[in-house]
Amino acid sequence: MGQHVRHLEKQLGTLLIRQPRRMELTPAGHALLAYCDEMEQADMRLRLRMSEGDKTKGELSLDHPDGRAMATRLLSRCFPGEPGIRNIPVRGFVNQVGLILEPVARGMGFTVLPQYARQAFAQHSEIKVMTLERDVVDSLWMISRAEWPLSARARYAMEYLKQQLGDR
Repeated sequence: MGQHVRHLEKQLGTLLIRQPRRMELTPAGHALLAYCDEMEQADMRLRLRMSEGDKTKGELSLDHPDGRAMATRLLSRCFPGEPGIRNIPVRGFVNQVGLILEPVARGMGFTVLPQYARQAFAQHSEIKVMTLERDVVDSLWMISRAEWPLSARARYAMEYLKQQLGDR
């Protein structure tokens, strides 16, 4: 494994910060990991498209990074005392909000997403939306690693968000 990492670092620069008893990804390491995740998702989408002729072939993936936490908060408001989403089996994972609603529109499951994701979905009339008595609101935290300089894009985004949101 170390030989493979060294070969990648020779091509891409330092990918890991090596410390006694642990390793940590650098920004370049995170970029490579994100690229690999994107390639894996693209491969899965291709395989699914190639198997469209047989509805019993392919994979179905529904979830996103904050999905479990959002679903548990949301469902606990509708069904107090229930354990939330953790007792429902998850059979996949999608990290792209734009890909989640297509299988839901086909009746293959459900999801919990921010309202903007449903509004942006082209077939929003195919999605049933459950409304609650009160909104579920999350805090937006701007956090960065102290030892990593922010890119110009990240600095711009932070300033833009501060201007738009103020000190809420």
